[in-house]
Amino acid sequence: MRTRGMATPISLKAMFVMRPSCSMWISTSQRRVNAQLLHSFHSKIGYCRQIRSFSSEPPAHRTPTGLMGRYECFLKTRAPRAYTIHKMVVDGSKWCISDIKIYFALRRELASGSRSLADLTQNELEILIQTNEEIAKMIIVMILIPLPMTFYFLGAALVFFPRLVLTRHFWTNEQRKDFWIASMKRSANLHFKPIRDRLRKLGITIPASIRDLRSLKTPPLEALSFTHLYHLCRIHHIIPFMGVRHLHRRANALRQLDRHLLHSEAVDAMSDQQLYLQLYLRRLQYYGMTIDEMRVLLKKWVHYSSAPGLKTSEYLHAPALFQHKTIHGLL
Repeated sequence: MRTRGMATPISLKAMFVMRPSCSMWISTSQRRVNAQLLHSFHSKIGYCRQIRSFSSEPPAHRTPTGLMGRYECFLKTRAPRAYTIHKMVVDGSKWCISDIKIYFALRRELASGSRSLADLTQNELEILIQTNEEIAKMIIVMILIPLPMTFYFLGAALVFFPRLVLTRHFWTNEQRKDFWIASMKRSANLHFKPIRDRLRKLGITIPASIRDLRSLKTPPLEALSFTHLYHLCRIHHIIPFMGVRHLHRRANALRQLDRHLLHSEAVDAMSDQQLYLQLYLRRLQYYGMTIDEMRVLLKKWVHYSSAPGLKTSEYLHAPALFQHKTIHGLL
């Protein structure tokens, strides 16, 4: 007996038997949805890669809506200082997550052979090099972000210990400039002298100039003593027990980045922040230099470091070879 307003019960098996086209429609529709989801998942990495042109820039900011938008509006009008810290934490977290995603995607592609260093863009090379140095801190930040009260921890770290606890993603432009200078000064004070002393025993004249790099015969990385290798690793912020293999990786990535900057227009078009980043990646101290002097230094470095015949050992030793306490007068 059929009641008005109620559909007649029918089993799932009977539905497919009576209307086979329904089964086909569901299957085709599901396949289409799955394909869209898969495409969306894989395109996220591509979106992160295209979201900015340089790794010295955070991802493009999107104005939040809903509850978060109202909360930010409240902070902005009632507590401007708290709003500033809030924005730095939120934007820094997004930037950090974006770089982590791109980094691991690049590592997979390089390991599988689907791409080589020569295929990477300038932005991708910068992320690869920087993230290698900061990976431990970045992973800790990613673990902490979903936890309760993390916002307050990151906010306190941002105020009191930005250099020690956080990564470049949470720093202001001025902090990045100053912290990178301090980092290079510390490396020079701790690690340049031991390396120079060992190279002088081999008859290498120090300080040298960038032009002389190819003529300097430093030992291959594999032939360095443990102490020598330790100091070289610390200059380039590599964990010593990872040693030779990671030094080669860093040198190869940096030399590929140099090739992207071979045209003088690339350096001339850089902003101040991009110049600071490029010099820091190569451990070229820019303290006390004008922007024009930085451009000249970077152009000279790219020109001589890209010349054929320069070996990996000379390339990685270069910061300690031609930089003394200051760069001025040594070019």
